[in-house]
Amino acid sequence: MTSPAPDKCWGIGDVARRTGVTERTLRYYEELGLLAPVRGAGGRRRYDGRTLDRLYRIRLFRSWAPLWPTSTPMQTTCES
Repeated sequence: MTSPAPDKCWGIGDVARRTGVTERTLRYYEELGLLAPVRGAGGRRRYDGRTLDRLYRIRLFRSWAPLWPTSTPMQTTCES
């Protein structure tokens, strides 16, 4: 994947349409500290190329989540 242009910025609606992530999810990721969009005029979120790259990585890692079981503890082969 090639990185988006570093000097280009997109609004939250543009990013949601381009990535398939809802605006609410983008805000949630910001609340968690996973994304840090810059604030433009009027306090609107502006996403640059680095932020989009980070979003793609977040989505990739989330797609791996089913590979690791969370409801069962890891089994060890050692006996005490």
